[in-house]
Amino acid sequence: MIAEVAVSCAIFAIDQPYSYRIPQGMQILPGMRVVVPFGRANRRTEAIVLGVQTGSEDKLKAIEQLLDDAPVMTDEQLRLAAFVRERYFCTYYDAVKAILPAGLWFRQEKIYRIREDASDWRDTCRGRETECFVMQLLEDFGASAPETALLNQMEDRQQAQAAIGWLLSKKLIENDLELTQKPGARKQKFAAIAASEEAARYAEKKKRTAPVQAAVLELLGAAGECACRELTELTGATASTFSRLEKLGLITIWEQEVQPELLSPAQEAAQPPVLNDEQQAAFDGLCLQMQSQKPGAALLYGVTGSGKTAVYIRLIYEALKAGKSAILLVPEISLTPQLLEKLSAHFGQAVAVLHSSLRISERFAQWRRIQSGQARVVVGTRSAVFAPVQSPGLFILDEEQEHTYKSENSPRYHAREIARYRGAKEGALVLLGSATPSVESMYRAKCGDYCLYTLKKRYNEKTLPQTQIVDLKQEIRQGNATAISLPLEERLWYIRPVESLREDIVKLTGITDEFLADQPAEEEVFPQIMEFFGNSIVCGYNNLRFDDIFLSEMYKRYQQVFNPMMSLDVYKLAQEMIAPSEVVNYRLQTISAYCGAEQDMYHDAAYDVDATVDVAQYLMRRLEDNYRENGILIPPYTGGIRVKVSGISRYERGKLKRIYANTTTPDVTFYMEIPSLQWNCKQKEIDTDRFNMPDVIAQVLKIARVGSEQELTKYGKTKSTV
Repeated sequence: MIAEVAVSCAIFAIDQPYSYRIPQGMQILPGMRVVVPFGRANRRTEAIVLGVQTGSEDKLKAIEQLLDDAPVMTDEQLRLAAFVRERYFCTYYDAVKAILPAGLWFRQEKIYRIREDASDWRDTCRGRETECFVMQLLEDFGASAPETALLNQMEDRQQAQAAIGWLLSKKLIENDLELTQKPGARKQKFAAIAASEEAARYAEKKKRTAPVQAAVLELLGAAGECACRELTELTGATASTFSRLEKLGLITIWEQEVQPELLSPAQEAAQPPVLNDEQQAAFDGLCLQMQSQKPGAALLYGVTGSGKTAVYIRLIYEALKAGKSAILLVPEISLTPQLLEKLSAHFGQAVAVLHSSLRISERFAQWRRIQSGQARVVVGTRSAVFAPVQSPGLFILDEEQEHTYKSENSPRYHAREIARYRGAKEGALVLLGSATPSVESMYRAKCGDYCLYTLKKRYNEKTLPQTQIVDLKQEIRQGNATAISLPLEERLWYIRPVESLREDIVKLTGITDEFLADQPAEEEVFPQIMEFFGNSIVCGYNNLRFDDIFLSEMYKRYQQVFNPMMSLDVYKLAQEMIAPSEVVNYRLQTISAYCGAEQDMYHDAAYDVDATVDVAQYLMRRLEDNYRENGILIPPYTGGIRVKVSGISRYERGKLKRIYANTTTPDVTFYMEIPSLQWNCKQKEIDTDRFNMPDVIAQVLKIARVGSEQELTKYGKTKSTV
């Protein structure tokens, strides 16, 4: 028997199926991975079997090793790999690696061994210290060791490699390549009682002399079986404890694959969404198309807020009813959590998620769930288009115009084209959804290649936002060099809230619901707000008690978490630095006047931001003036957080741009100790490089944790402070 294989080390110019002889007794099927000798040097390399056939085996090299017990790729996936290779000019293995999860892959590792006929190596290496040391290391490792293990034991790696080369030339050692698999499925050890009566007697006997063993047996007797990790946390048991009990025949221990909990359990199953007339018409047409023999592709052209997601969910219901599976792609990882929560509420544990932010073990576990048929609904980014769903019936690309659907690495595939290929081969509907379709998709819809469905109205009869086309080139000529146009800048001042304004807010600010009627809604600008804040340092005045809570609630409404890197409350900083005898109160108006930064009006967002920045700058300058001695700042407090002031950023009204104001003596590094009470830290370790002053209204300080642990302890800072 002959196997046609694609080798991993082939470049595109020589990439083709190569024939190898299948050894007697080796059961090989297409889609399995093997190890074969390749090239004149017979380099051991990984390969995947493309096909098996009968024929003459004369002069063919034999397959050396079988790596899989069962095929990791189906015939459909092998054909898909061939399509990707031809379409995007990559090798077979590049295409295969794009299709399979990272947890399945092997890495090559060079192994060095002492030759059997090298018993007199000491005589040969006499006078060569480094070579003798390498040979001694190999003997200590049991006559063989990986290259990395050897080099890690050597002080001079270059000298070590030269010594290894000399030993190879003298034929004292030999090398070989071994394949080591990356971590795949996450496994966990479990324990259970093997002999209940004997275990109970032993536990009663050992309560005093071996209380940990007794506690383990008692817990297992009550629970039946339990993870060893949990038993360790509850009883303090160690590996030797479990080993001892297992040798006595009292418990049994085994490994079991553990599925990571990526989906939060829904409180109750959600009902299929109710569609309006326009959505229903689009849904009915798409259903008929999906149920046809050749569904083809369709474009759902719906304005923002028209309810395209509701149509997607109803179509997924129909696909599952027909015994099919569905794949829903989104352009960004940030969109995955909120969509995942919606889908899990409707389809429960039938949902799987695939994207690059998952750990290797998590991605592999999700891939296994999809392959086994446990998950029939897949949501993810572009790589999820390769998900091995059983009987695919629906491919959905939300925001299909986004460039992120195109891979920047080899193979440079486009998820839309892969979906169209799979849809044509497997009889599935490919649905492209967007409020701003790509030019090519709209052209194909107009030409009749795609069926076109349109949603012209927003869900629940909400009004459409007003649009205005602005010539940015003309604005540049007028002196506006920012990325934000002047009309947009004016519109950014106000956002229409979810609920009507309270009377006390109207009285305080003078802003009314009528005034905000033509302003953009909160839901429209929230993605910009989220991108704007990121995980920056957030600064405000009394923000820990008010603004941060408000922002957290807003984030919750859209299934997100408000989690800045750090929150600085200038109000509390003012309380620390300005004595009560100096001011009547600590209101922003009072403190800004005290700092010489009195504003024209208050409780207007823009003016309050300016006032907060002015107060913060004044207080930081005051710290510098008060506590600097001979160019070095002496920390005045203990028990606080030591920060470095390298620059101050000011927000200019109407300008979302970065302005740095250097300290008075920029050549000197100033340090100050600020009481830890003023800081609401979100992580234990603060990395200097992460504080790069993103474009955020709240950017006031650029700070960094500095100094050794001894220095920090000297000034009263402990790990619990951060």
